[in-house]
Amino acid sequence: MTVEERQKIIAKRIKQQRKKKFPELTVADFADMYGVTENTIYNWERVGKTGIIPPLDAILRLSSAEFFDCEPSYLIGDIEHETHEKTDIVKATLLTEEAIEVIQEDIRLIRINDKLTFYSRVADFINRILEYDQLYELISDTDRYLSIDDTEYIKDMGTEINKLDIALTKAQKSFFSFLDFFRPQ
Repeated sequence: MTVEERQKIIAKRIKQQRKKKFPELTVADFADMYGVTENTIYNWERVGKTGIIPPLDAILRLSSAEFFDCEPSYLIGDIEHETHEKTDIVKATLLTEEAIEVIQEDIRLIRINDKLTFYSRVADFINRILEYDQLYELISDTDRYLSIDDTEYIKDMGTEINKLDIALTKAQKSFFSFLDFFRPQ
């Protein structure tokens, strides 16, 4: 990776993390909280010849729990996700980072014994599965509106319906496995 490529990644991730972790703060407010000038933050977030790479101590401080709560190696572009743990989980499971965050939040709710919020999230998940099921039924019903001459289209639609059915079945199995994990023994 070239210095320019690394600088682009660092600038993008600093800006991205600042907006994600402190969405209510302006650049000036964030700079004040961090203890540098607004221009310093702009320079760190700027891509190109006028942008600068922050010094190592700034990268370490920005990545701390006080600010972005991520690995320094994420800010400098050595890993794809905020932590090594998330990067490893994404590689092993092929889940998105967002899906992992949802699962981690569910685990946190279970640990603090917030059953009401957890069960509410489970109900939302069931509703999404039901929505997929309704979509499946809608797609299945479309073949009655096609003419006999559309046999190739019907075959393609059948293939898509089968794919959707397989995905729905996997989602339902995953969900029930997930529930079994938390069922009292």
